[in-house]
Amino acid sequence: MENSNGTKTLGRRKIPMRKIVNKSSLQVAFTKRRGGLFRKATELSILCGSEVTILVQSSTQKLYAFGHPALIDRIDLISRRRCDNNGYKAALKMEKRR
Repeated sequence: MENSNGTKTLGRRKIPMRKIVNKSSLQVAFTKRRGGLFRKATELSILCGSEVTILVQSSTQKLYAFGHPALIDRIDLISRRRCDNNGYKAALKMEKRR
């Protein structure tokens, strides 16, 4: 791939799918991808008129929830039992801020 002045660039490369070992890089990647996932879920809901709920548990056992339109109340009780109460309460606070 070449840029406008004729020099070669790396361009967009395919990233191999493997576990990120570095804890700091892992957290950054998780945060960015979680945000992207929630954005896509919002787009899907708006464009298609669908109801979307996503639960994501991080490697540190924190639970992040997203619902559009506000489907957090409909989350199954089993899902609530799977995570600690603090994680679920934090997820509810996040949803209420949106």
